[in-house]
Amino acid sequence: MPPRKFSKRERVVVNASEADLSPDKELEIITKFFWFSGIAFYPFNTFLSLKGFLVTCLDVGVSVLSIYFLAATVYFTVTLSSHATGHAFISTFANIIGLCIRFIVLKKRRRIRKCSEIILKLNQDMMLSPDSKRTRRFLWIACGLSVLLPVSMLVFSLTTDNFHRQARKLKALYFFSTSIPESLSTEMTLLVIFLQVVNVLLWRCLPLLTMILCVFVFTRLRDINRNFLAQLQNSMDMNMPTKLFTDYTKLYGRITKTVEKVEKTFSLISFFLYGYMLSCVFSITSYMITRLPGSSYASGILFQAATFIEIVACFIFLSIRAANVNESAVEVKNLIHSLPAKKDSTSTLI
Repeated sequence: MPPRKFSKRERVVVNASEADLSPDKELEIITKFFWFSGIAFYPFNTFLSLKGFLVTCLDVGVSVLSIYFLAATVYFTVTLSSHATGHAFISTFANIIGLCIRFIVLKKRRRIRKCSEIILKLNQDMMLSPDSKRTRRFLWIACGLSVLLPVSMLVFSLTTDNFHRQARKLKALYFFSTSIPESLSTEMTLLVIFLQVVNVLLWRCLPLLTMILCVFVFTRLRDINRNFLAQLQNSMDMNMPTKLFTDYTKLYGRITKTVEKVEKTFSLISFFLYGYMLSCVFSITSYMITRLPGSSYASGILFQAATFIEIVACFIFLSIRAANVNESAVEVKNLIHSLPAKKDSTSTLI
């Protein structure tokens, strides 16, 4: 069989190209929604610049506010809650994990953007097109639901239950009161409702958006591995030129380094995300056991059920994508390691 001539498209770009990267529209969708959770992904060169100063002020302010909400919840649970049982303890533990996720994302924010740039550059060099309307539509829907669903459930809870009673409880919660007040002024009612909305956005949106970010990055890595595997398999039965064989090996090294950087950046985030999801599942289970369905708990049960669906869906997506990355990486590794033997056998036959 005569040697096959490889087209230009089949020539492998070994080293990162010097061409400018186009804006990552898909990542920008996710980072825009992170504003609702109080995290800005805007790049800046130094903290002394105006942008760096504003982002730092936002980080400090939101972190202090998150700690305040956590302290208020713990104090209210210990002093005034009539159900300071396993549900309250596990919920508090989940909030602590959520706070850890916030600090980890803030610390690794620049690495996350750097990993995305490396993956985008690799896609560009492999002549892949990561940007698609279908993916962007999915991200808009997923990120939108992660923000709208918690807020809508909060509104439903406030409107179906006794609104004024809920407002008085929130006043006792956020102002560390030792008793629930009898009445509230209109201004105080608006203030505590505003604080509750901010609390829900900070505590509920951040873990969900972080899960979406992890799924997004893992999906891109899986696609890179699968595309590389498909290209390599298509060239296996041909008389692959020595240079192309070497280029494939070097490109595999780039992919391996990219996977290692992503694992180093997202491993700790994924660990705390799984801890958060498990804590939420136990918290919801405890809530369902201690509160029987009834008119006084209908909104709370619906809220917990919606949360359970969110958490389980994110758990499944995150687990599947992480497993796909590992499986595709193992397949690529096995195929690369088998290349020398197959190349030698092909040369012998020729």
